[in-house]
Amino acid sequence: KGYSYDDYKSTVEKVSGKDFKKYFDDCVEGVTPLERILAHQLDHVGCVVEISHNPVVWESSFGLKLSQSGEKIVVTAVDPGSPADKVLSVNDEILEVNKKPLTPENLKSLFHDKQMLELHISSAGKHKIRTMLKDGASYFNLYSIKKSTSASDSQKLNYKKWLNQEF
Repeated sequence: KGYSYDDYKSTVEKVSGKDFKKYFDDCVEGVTPLERILAHQLDHVGCVVEISHNPVVWESSFGLKLSQSGEKIVVTAVDPGSPADKVLSVNDEILEVNKKPLTPENLKSLFHDKQMLELHISSAGKHKIRTMLKDGASYFNLYSIKKSTSASDSQKLNYKKWLNQEF
């Protein structure tokens, strides 16, 4: 059967005993970045969010995630506001990059150190040429949660209450 959005929301509020309207409005239905909220909440238990650069060049530089489906390279996600977001959609197949056929073997080399890409794609059965320009921003960053090296005794106690284990 699965769960509806309302089931999820009411379960969160019932388990926590708190009103999560602002969270759902801002972060689930809205576009407020979770990083700010997480940073504040994790500080309570002596932890920090570390953000690192994604080493996968098409993800970090152009904002697209790709997967291989047989011999096809297909777009599986685009980061909102990224260069990919302006020209690609999920499920687009990328046929060529800068007039060279895209294969799993040459994927890295065709995206590496490029400022501009001319993409030959198949989108909803139609072939199109799209140009994608690198904008200098970083997309699909990697996030990890670490224990703070300067956690107070109070934060360490909250951590233990939260996870039922020592800090």
